[in-house]
Amino acid sequence: MSERHYEKFIHEFKITFTPIATPNHKPIAQLVRAFEAHGDTLSNMIILPGIIAATGLRSVQRANKVAELFIGNIKRITTGRMSAEDVQAELQRWDAEYLEKIKPESEKVKEIVDYLNGFEEQSFKQAISALLSSVVVFSWTGFECLCTDTWVEAVNSRPSALARSAASSADKDSNDAAEYGRPSGKSVPFELIAKNSFDLRGCMGEILKAKFEFTSVRKIKKAYVAAFGKLPEFDAIFDDPEVVKLQAIRNLIVHRAGLVDEAFNSRMNLALPVGSQYEFIGQDAGQYVSASIRRGLQLVKFVDDYLTAHPA
Repeated sequence: MSERHYEKFIHEFKITFTPIATPNHKPIAQLVRAFEAHGDTLSNMIILPGIIAATGLRSVQRANKVAELFIGNIKRITTGRMSAEDVQAELQRWDAEYLEKIKPESEKVKEIVDYLNGFEEQSFKQAISALLSSVVVFSWTGFECLCTDTWVEAVNSRPSALARSAASSADKDSNDAAEYGRPSGKSVPFELIAKNSFDLRGCMGEILKAKFEFTSVRKIKKAYVAAFGKLPEFDAIFDDPEVVKLQAIRNLIVHRAGLVDEAFNSRMNLALPVGSQYEFIGQDAGQYVSASIRRGLQLVKFVDDYLTAHPA
């Protein structure tokens, strides 16, 4: 099947994001290239079911055409009046007509989705669910790593402003922790000091990273606010409902094998039966993953603009 016949299907399921201009700062540019490649990989993964369905649908329709040709021309074939070459030529004409046939996109999308949903084998449905689960987990991991690495690079690059602010916030948290009997963790590994020739100015991000957690949108936002201050850009990025839902689904997959609990229903604003298996929908997965990539690139652009506006 030509891509034109299921491009709408792919558009609905695929991960969409607009690449940003090449950042001014080389370390940030390297992070962007890796993250955009990560986005392309996720997009290819999530449209795979659609490609399978579209290819299978065309194969079935072509097989029906072959049967029609042979049944309708059985006498001509058996008497030699229609050769194998004639059959092949007829199939080639059918292929050409099929690929050029204009069909409303919505109708073609429904046909593909119906074909995909027509698979009753449990193993097939489990395979699709596993694929979407992998996409969600892989997506959150990429977003988390991008946020962490970008924060480290920013603080490394502007220690006078960002490291000072982040350290002050971390020290306050450490003092609060000590007050409640929790370890404060103020030491710096000797290996890190030696690695940087005993000059810590260019590695403050690596040092201070250990004082923050980058394992949830709330904690990542806290680290960025500690370094840059409270800004509306961070509200838009880290409070995005779709990114928050992506994290919730990822946690459900990793920590509960996809079994719904009350906390998940609350985060997702759902009322699914507790203990039931969460069923993935391609459009939803693509929507959440797309949001994480868009917000990740938005974050990188903000940091790159900040570094440009605040030279060392």
